[in-house]
Amino acid sequence: MNQSLTQDQKMLLQTHYNERVALIKKVVEEVNGIVEEYRNTREKTVKNLEDILAKKSLRHTDFANMISDLVEMQSDREEEIREMLREFMKTTEQIASRLEDLLKEPDVKKFKRFIAKVREQQKKKKIEIGKMIGQRLDDTECNMQAFLEEFKNERVALNLEWEKLKEEKERLGHISLLPNLSL
Repeated sequence: MNQSLTQDQKMLLQTHYNERVALIKKVVEEVNGIVEEYRNTREKTVKNLEDILAKKSLRHTDFANMISDLVEMQSDREEEIREMLREFMKTTEQIASRLEDLLKEPDVKKFKRFIAKVREQQKKKKIEIGKMIGQRLDDTECNMQAFLEEFKNERVALNLEWEKLKEEKERLGHISLLPNLSL
């Protein structure tokens, strides 16, 4: 049994892999576009919320202080995604380069070992990414709950202050500030 690849098989494998690399590059570009679109949407949403809350007597600075941690956390995650994509592209390009080198050799066993190794690395990476995403979701949920609790407390404090001001106004409304002037 012949254990070497024919030139046509090598060319087919290389072409197929190059097509996959090109597809992956396209996906990476699309994900970067989605991340950028999400960032823009988030910024618009934050601005809209800030304007709405400012109209309800919550100052812009109060809102900015409350939301800044969430925005910073989200920006950090966007950078993590971009870094993961860069690492993914680098790994894919390294695999493509190694594949080209292997296709120059007639040893099918080396090629099969390489493919098995790549598959094992992909499985490990998939598990690692799944765990990381799960942790990020948990972190996001905790941060959102803390943000909402802080917002609720601010709102309660503002309502209490508002009620105190209304009571003070009513109390002062019954007291005449002008002396009784009779001529």
